[in-house]
Amino acid sequence: MKRERWYILLAGAGLATLIGVGFITSFATVRYNEAVHWQHHSSAVLTEVREVQMALLEAENVHRRPPHVQDRRPASEGRARLLERMDRLSALVGNEASQSVAARRVNQLLLSLGDENHFLRSPDSRETSLSAHAHLAAMRAYEMELLKQRSAARDDEFSRTISLVLVSSMVAFVLLLSSGVFMMTELRLRRRRENHLQDAQSKALEASKTKSMFLARMSHEIRTPMNGILGMAELLQRTPMTPLQLKNIGIIHQSATSLLALINDILDLSKVESGRLEIDAADFQLSRLLGEISESMAYAAGAKKLRLEFNNQVPENMAFRGDPFRIRQVLVNLIGNAVKFSEKGLITVRASKTVSGELQFEVSDQGPGIPSDVVKRLFSPFTQGSLATTHAFGGTGLGLSISKELVQLMGGRIGVDSEPGRGSTFWFRLPLPSAKDIVYGSATDLSVTSKTARQLRILVAEDNEINRLVMAGMLEKLGHVYEMAENGQIALDKLAAGEHYDLILMDCHMPVLDGYQTVTRIRESEGSSVKEIPIIAVSASAIKGEKERCLEIGMNDYLSKPLLLNDLSAKISQWAA
Repeated sequence: MKRERWYILLAGAGLATLIGVGFITSFATVRYNEAVHWQHHSSAVLTEVREVQMALLEAENVHRRPPHVQDRRPASEGRARLLERMDRLSALVGNEASQSVAARRVNQLLLSLGDENHFLRSPDSRETSLSAHAHLAAMRAYEMELLKQRSAARDDEFSRTISLVLVSSMVAFVLLLSSGVFMMTELRLRRRRENHLQDAQSKALEASKTKSMFLARMSHEIRTPMNGILGMAELLQRTPMTPLQLKNIGIIHQSATSLLALINDILDLSKVESGRLEIDAADFQLSRLLGEISESMAYAAGAKKLRLEFNNQVPENMAFRGDPFRIRQVLVNLIGNAVKFSEKGLITVRASKTVSGELQFEVSDQGPGIPSDVVKRLFSPFTQGSLATTHAFGGTGLGLSISKELVQLMGGRIGVDSEPGRGSTFWFRLPLPSAKDIVYGSATDLSVTSKTARQLRILVAEDNEINRLVMAGMLEKLGHVYEMAENGQIALDKLAAGEHYDLILMDCHMPVLDGYQTVTRIRESEGSSVKEIPIIAVSASAIKGEKERCLEIGMNDYLSKPLLLNDLSAKISQWAA
C-alpha cells in the first residue's frame, strides 16, 4: 500500500510539473511578446526620429535655395510635413519620460522657427535648427540604447523560457517514466500475487472438495454399520423381552442415535464452512412430526426420570411447507440439550403460531439455567458453558451453532431466555407458508407393530450382508415377501426371469452394477411392465444432490440410512397404494 502511494505521488508530481511547464510557457510567452513589442516600439521611434531629421533637413535645403528658385508653397508644405512627423514622434514617446521631454523641447524649437510665411527666416533660425538637430540626435542615441537593451531582454527571455521548458519537461518525463516503470513493476507483482492467490484458492477449493468427499465417504462407511446397529436394535425392541433386556437394548439404540447425531453434526459443520448447507422444502404435518420426535426422545428423558411433554397448539391436520428433516434436527438438538443438562423436573415442547403468522417452537426445562455471559456466545461453534460443563455432560458444542445456521437458512430466528437456577427456554420462529391439510389417520395407524394390510412382493438390491439382514427383519415385521439381490446385475436377472414384484428397494452403491445404472436400464426397457415398478432409493450417502440424482434418473422416492421401521413402512404404504 505504501508503494502504491509513492507511485501515485510520482505520477502526481509528473503531472504537476507538466502543468507547471504549461503555466511557465504561457507566462514566458507573454513576457517574450512584451519584449518584442517594445523592441518594435524602439524601431518605430528610431524611424520617426529619422523622418523628423529628414523633414527638417529638407526644409533647410528649401530655405537655402537661391531667391529666384524659392516659392512659398514648398516652404509651407515642408513645415507642415515636419510638424506632422514631430506629432507622430511625440505620440510614440509619450509613455517614456526622458524621451517625452526631449520631444516637447524639439517641438518647441520647431515651432520657434516661424510660421508658414516666415519659416526659417529669423536671424536665429540657424541656431534653433542646430539645437533641434542636437536634441533629435540625442533622442536617437537614447532610443538606440533602449533598442539594444530590449533586444537583449528579448533574447534573455527566450533563452530562459527554453531552459525552463526543457528542464521542467525533463523532470516531468523522468517522474512520469519512473511512475510508469514502478507501476508496471507493481502490476507484474500484483499479477503474480493474483496468480498465487488463484492457485491457493484452487488448492483450497480442491482441499475443501476432497475434505467434503472424504467426509461423505466416511459418512457412508459409518452409516452402513449404523444401519445394522439401529435396525437390529429397533427390531429387538419390538420383540418380547425382559425389562432388563429392554433397558439394555434401549441404551444401545440411544447410544447409536447419539453417535449418528454427532456424525450428522460434523457433516453439517463441514457444509456450513463450505457454504453448501441447503434446505429442501416439502409439505409436512406438524402433529405427525412432533409425534415422531416424542417417540424418539422418550427413552432418553425416561432414563433420567424426566417428564417430557408436547403441547401442540396448531390444528392436528394443519400442514406446512418447509424442511421437516431440518426442523426435526433443530428440535432434537434443543430437546437433547434440555435432557442432558436437566437432573429432574419437566421438559416442555410447545408449538404455536405467532400473531405475525410465524410457526414458533419452544423447549423449556427446569435445569440449572445459563449465565448471561455464556448466553452471548452460546450459538458459536464448539461453545459450551465451561470446561467443567464439557467434562460433566460431554458433547462437542456443535448442536446450537448448527441449529442457528439451519434456522437462519429457513428464514427464521433463534434465541434463548434463561435465568441461573430457574431453567431455560430455547425458542425459534420460522416463516413457513401453510400447505394443504394432510390426513394420515389415527395415531395407532402409525405403529408398525402389526402387519400392513396388503402383503407385497418386494425386490431388495443390497450388497451389504448386515443391511440385508436388517431389511429382511423389517420386511418380515411388516408382513411382506421379499427377495434379495447382492448387486444390480442380479436384480436385472431376476426381473428378466419374469418374476413379479410390487416394489423395488434399491441401494445406490453396489459392486458389478450400481443402483444408478440398474435403474437406468430398468426404465429404458421396452415393451415390459418392469419399467413401471416403483423404485425407492436406499442410500447411506451424504453427498449433496444424492436425492435429486436418484429422482432424476427415474427412482420414485428416497430413503436415507440408517432406516427407521416407521419411515420404511410409510414409504412402502405410499407406493403400494
